[in-house]
Amino acid sequence: MSILNIIKLRSYQESDREAALRIWHEVGWIEVDFPKPEAVISFIESGRAVAVELHGEAEALATTNGGSIKTESGELPFTGVTSVTVGRLARKIGAAGRATAQAIAEEAAAGSAVAGLSMFERGFYNRLGFGTGSYEHYFSFDPAILKVAPGDRLPRRLKAEEAEQIHQVRRERKRGFGALNFDAPAMSAFSIAESKNGFGLGFYERGKLSHFFWASVRGGAGPYQVNLLCYKNQRQLHELLGAIKKLGDQVRLVKMFEPPGVQLQDFLRKSFTHQSISKGGQYENRIIAEAFWQLRICNSHFEVLTSTLQNENASNR
Repeated sequence: MSILNIIKLRSYQESDREAALRIWHEVGWIEVDFPKPEAVISFIESGRAVAVELHGEAEALATTNGGSIKTESGELPFTGVTSVTVGRLARKIGAAGRATAQAIAEEAAAGSAVAGLSMFERGFYNRLGFGTGSYEHYFSFDPAILKVAPGDRLPRRLKAEEAEQIHQVRRERKRGFGALNFDAPAMSAFSIAESKNGFGLGFYERGKLSHFFWASVRGGAGPYQVNLLCYKNQRQLHELLGAIKKLGDQVRLVKMFEPPGVQLQDFLRKSFTHQSISKGGQYENRIIAEAFWQLRICNSHFEVLTSTLQNENASNR
């Protein structure tokens, strides 16, 4: 029997939970109970999920979450392909492409105007009409060389249980053209859950959390990876950078993406000097640019993508 005849595309079901966790283990996205299984399931079930069933069991999943994307004229309904996972049994049979196409077709039918995803390599999702986005600047630097003066206020520790409040601040943050907002608080909860040894520091104004960062930690001297950095204005950004600078007595390296509309290099003292003297070392200061995400406009072309991918798979066998 042809492989194409035994592949079944269907919606994710509650009974797929164990299979979903197995798939995440098989692709290496769960390591030694990290992130926690309950956080993974909450993330999967927070949006739409399409399963590829083989021999009566889910063997691949494509998940999506809805939100909005900022443009010059306002907000457009957006769907993010938040994960595509394929178990060992379903490799190289077109499961990933078909599940992704089906998930986006359903989101387009529900009203999404734009779809986006992070890519593991350029080319695979081009078959589904995706094009590569702009470069992101990724900084690795010694926090002690930040030129921002630490503020007088002390931040407060944030807890993972405050995910809904954190998510609301994310939605209200300063955003540039193309910035995304997801609707489901579970998206922020999972960003926190997958931050290994993570912690958050935030500032309050008028009794409410107003700006914060959340980071993961590797080793006493770092690097610290800033996964979330949310603020509404330049003053709040300076206060957050000041809080990061205070970590510089012990932490030797912080990694983060450049905030929108900011030349982060201008905030670093003698950045070229520190790049030169740390080059090749454990705490190397550097700046790299990567385009790791893709977008496409949602339209009727997705209605024929599944059959197109079926034909591709048939001709490749």
